[in-house]
Amino acid sequence: MKTKIGLVDDHTILREGVIKILNGAGNGEVIHHVGSMKESHLMLDKYPAMDILLCDINLPDGNGYEILSYIKEYNYKPKAIFLTMHDKSSMATKAIELGAMGYLTKDAVKAELLNAIETVSVGKKYFGHNIMQNIVENMNKPQEGKEYFKKILSKREYQVLDLIVEGQDTKEIADQLHIS
Repeated sequence: MKTKIGLVDDHTILREGVIKILNGAGNGEVIHHVGSMKESHLMLDKYPAMDILLCDINLPDGNGYEILSYIKEYNYKPKAIFLTMHDKSSMATKAIELGAMGYLTKDAVKAELLNAIETVSVGKKYFGHNIMQNIVENMNKPQEGKEYFKKILSKREYQVLDLIVEGQDTKEIADQLHIS
């Protein structure tokens, strides 16, 4: 069964490109797309059972964080993934705190976007490569230090992040934690 995806971004050309990528991949289908926060509310009201909502943070009439609140308020099903130009780890952690399941920057490659959707659709969180680098680099800063991440990440997510900081690669982390 195809993953039903909604898309919110105020840049039409970006929406058209993402739609082409996702619909062409075969395992997902963009069922609706809009360019503003107000339109996103109408889309969510019409398609409350979509699986994934790809969403920008900056919108002409609000922001993606407000869309997360709307999803929570009405107990809608979509799992949100931010697709944004913002590569600050603080924005990513705020998104996760508010209920987003994923965070990618707009310079992500096609394979990473598809991987994020696949990962989030099975209930796991996904941070893009660029944002993970920023999180690792900022772990020792006071406002984004280890204690902060212990509060917002699950125990397993924190273990993985800690092993990344130690310089282990994906295979080493999977072997050590006995995960795939």
